[in-house]
Amino acid sequence: MRILPATFFIVCILLIIVSAYALNENYSKKQSNLPELGLAKNFILNDIEAKPFNSDSLHGQIWLANFFFTKCQGICPTIMAEVSKVSSVIDNSDFNIISISIDPKNDSLSALKDYSDKFKADQVKWKFINGDMEVINPLIENGFKVNPVIKDAPQSHSTRIVLIDRNFQIRSYYDGLKPNISKEIISDVTKLLNEG
Repeated sequence: MRILPATFFIVCILLIIVSAYALNENYSKKQSNLPELGLAKNFILNDIEAKPFNSDSLHGQIWLANFFFTKCQGICPTIMAEVSKVSSVIDNSDFNIISISIDPKNDSLSALKDYSDKFKADQVKWKFINGDMEVINPLIENGFKVNPVIKDAPQSHSTRIVLIDRNFQIRSYYDGLKPNISKEIISDVTKLLNEG
């Protein structure tokens, strides 16, 4: 049976259209619907081993940032419990959590270590860091775009958890006090990890 050139041409065009549609559908499924909310800023603070922690190490990673102080008896344990749930579920070398102390006067390195142990933090992917408030407060306000801490009032810190993508784009904010917010965070982190 002989195929006419016009029929062959039409079949080829249809195959190209169907292939393009399938590729586009597959690509769309891999893209999250999370908006880009601004660029996070680079920083250098100290980890619990008194070593400089440079945020440059987070480029190419998906990461969360949250704010706390170790003597907090109110909101911090609730927020950290949600962050801990995320940490225990997301087991991916491209995912990190950065918990920033907003009370460096009282949050010594040993206090941070004890606090991280309390939440069974995997120090490879969950870093507890601190530094000078003259660096941290502008970072909170301009780098993460949340409310800064009122001077000498660590309890005034933001309850937001910030999701940052591989390109340092802020992709979402979460109310750390919302019950089971970890489920939403896990879903969004997974979407970003799947974007590749």
